[in-house]
Amino acid sequence: MSEKRVRIRRRQRLIAENPYCCLCGGGAASTSEDHIPPRGCFPPGKHPEGIEFPACDDCNQATRPYDDIFGFYAMALDFNPENLEESAFHKKISGISNNYPGALPIFDCTANQKRSALKRMGMQRLPGQSLSDIGVFTPPAELLMAARIVIRKMTCAIYFRETGKILPREYRITGSWQQMQDTQRAPLVRYFNELLPEYRQPMRGNIRNYGMRLCYKFGYLESENFLAFVAQIGDGIIVNGMTIAPNASLPSPLKMPVWQVGAPWAD
Repeated sequence: MSEKRVRIRRRQRLIAENPYCCLCGGGAASTSEDHIPPRGCFPPGKHPEGIEFPACDDCNQATRPYDDIFGFYAMALDFNPENLEESAFHKKISGISNNYPGALPIFDCTANQKRSALKRMGMQRLPGQSLSDIGVFTPPAELLMAARIVIRKMTCAIYFRETGKILPREYRITGSWQQMQDTQRAPLVRYFNELLPEYRQPMRGNIRNYGMRLCYKFGYLESENFLAFVAQIGDGIIVNGMTIAPNASLPSPLKMPVWQVGAPWAD
């Protein structure tokens, strides 16, 4: 059986066994599979196995541009050269330039802003390297929207993967993202790492030395139907998220945006 037929049959089985979309609170029938985090975060053919989820057309299609944008930055910000294929990355640059030019990095930082960013991330200039050679950029609005959407999707997906249930529409989601090198956000990552007991590292069976392209820690309290996670995508981006019950509020140390399950993705 060809690889294409295997993929089609697997997709058909996923949809048949999970008839409702896990991304919008089960409000629509699942008609497709969505890869979360996006396949675009990984070189072609190297996304982890087991990150396929039942989705409706609205959720899948409405978020596809943001998947492309987030995938581009996941590669661009990855400091591990083993996670990057140069030809694939150049293809991504061309795709973003042609389809979403407003999502390209904005290299308008002043010298002082670059010095501040290097200090925040605990990085130093190489001997003889000038500030003009350092690619510090201002995140465009399209990237910020893409990150928010990926956080929402990952929270719903990990909840579904680990509990076998769809996160109800009356629930809310909160979370944030950061570069791994951002030391100012490190306390938040430590908070989640210390809080969460379970560890997952999806792999790919046809690649022997797959590496740590994706891993996450999570915790689930069944009595409160509460899930929290922190995920690392390559060696560049960290994403965290948690569910919020209808009558619950955020823990006091956390100040993050809140989104309603099933709300329009562009909100």
